[in-house]
Amino acid sequence: MVLIDYFIKDWKEGETSQKLFMIAGAICLLITLVGIFLPILPQVPSAIAAALLFAKGSPRIHHWIRENKYMGQPVKDWEDHRVIRPKLKLFSFLGLVFVGIVAHYNILFSWAILTDVVLAACLIFVLTTKSKPQGPILT
Repeated sequence: MVLIDYFIKDWKEGETSQKLFMIAGAICLLITLVGIFLPILPQVPSAIAAALLFAKGSPRIHHWIRENKYMGQPVKDWEDHRVIRPKLKLFSFLGLVFVGIVAHYNILFSWAILTDVVLAACLIFVLTTKSKPQGPILT
């Protein structure tokens, strides 16, 4: 597993602040990877967050995320042009709404409020982000 090797090597070489970014990035990356197969988790925001965190904690893993078959293009779109493609917006919206509905029927009221706040923030982020790059696209 290349990703695990990168993580271990960068962990051994990194400073404390880099390790904190790596831990947070790993959590976001785990959410993203689970969300690929279980589309009730917010893939797009968590993939972007993972890339941002690994850019500060592990440039190797950041590069791996950008080149990944499943999450690379959305991350490149975000980092290079600050856009989320319409198809991903739709999948993110549906997944987040589904999670919100399920959460209200399966968790305590106090946790449902927290879940609503987090999901609302993700929805606002996804829906208010541009869908197409402005101007010429240079690759």
